[in-house]
Amino acid sequence: MDHILGALVSVGNLKWEFSQVVGTEYLKPISLISFTLTDIENNRVRCVAYETMAEHLNTFWSYYADGIVICLLRFWIEVIDGGYRQITNIPGCSEIKFNPLIEPVTTFKTMLKLHKLLRILKSKFMERNNTRILDLTESSKDVEVWAKIQRVWEMKSAPNEIERHLIVSDPKGYRIEMIVHNSLCQKHYFGSFDENQWKVFRRFEVRPCDGFVRNTPHQFQIIFNDRTHVFYGYSLTENPMFVPVPFQQVLQRGFDNTYPIVTSFGTLIESEDDPYEEMFCVPLTQINFKLKDESGCELECEALGEVAKELDMKSWWLSKYEKTFLALRFWRVQYLEEGRVKITNGGPCSKFEFDPTWI
Repeated sequence: MDHILGALVSVGNLKWEFSQVVGTEYLKPISLISFTLTDIENNRVRCVAYETMAEHLNTFWSYYADGIVICLLRFWIEVIDGGYRQITNIPGCSEIKFNPLIEPVTTFKTMLKLHKLLRILKSKFMERNNTRILDLTESSKDVEVWAKIQRVWEMKSAPNEIERHLIVSDPKGYRIEMIVHNSLCQKHYFGSFDENQWKVFRRFEVRPCDGFVRNTPHQFQIIFNDRTHVFYGYSLTENPMFVPVPFQQVLQRGFDNTYPIVTSFGTLIESEDDPYEEMFCVPLTQINFKLKDESGCELECEALGEVAKELDMKSWWLSKYEKTFLALRFWRVQYLEEGRVKITNGGPCSKFEFDPTWI
């Protein structure tokens, strides 16, 4: 692509991937950062910068104080990664410029300010015309829900079928799980489901939760169909994305463990790998560790399966730091014998983040 001009609306955390050096067993860390650009009509494009450009963007975003940032991307390419279309840089060739002094940028900024005012007025209207998640039942027809996406993951519903699952929260903090069949994602909602974004959902079905495992306190879940519409939403509320559950409340068994903890975080103070990994040379499937919160309470934790593998690799990479802050999202509480309490990842909805910036 020759160039792309858009407003910077979100920037992720600087992360590292491990790439194997050709002909060796050495894993080389590569820095990357994801970000999103939008045009005047709020059409958004997902972008990923690698290596030097990722670090350059991270530094700029950390210190920039102005409200609007216009990005000019030159000689970036479009790729498909995991079914998602995104724009990425070519090391040594691509360029990124912030608020370049050219006439299209000045015009763009003026139009964005006008659109921002319209969005504020629109959000006030939306607050008066949406249905609370708490009030959703099977009889809810042709209603509108305005909510923030807290979690997105995929699950196999059949050998060749995939479903997209979402956990969303409305301005009052009520949550519900949504299920979107992959065929609908490809047909209607490509690129519409990013965490920490407000959306407006219309014309969906409401059904009782199936199975014994629930990911929210709500007894119903939302099912998308061909009539379901998804629009960008805007919020005037300042409610945080994740409200942590105090360790003391968990330790005193004051938490309903029929659904996951939305967020729990603390300092990683102890970690122990699966003993069978070294003893029998089997793949790592379990890590036991402890977190300590600001009050000094310690909480036993256990990571299983793929989450254990990912946690092991990232904790090894971050072991050079004296303190590592770890956030656990949508993990489950287990009440054990003799008063012991432990939290563990509870399926594909569980996630962890090292040193998150949203805390």
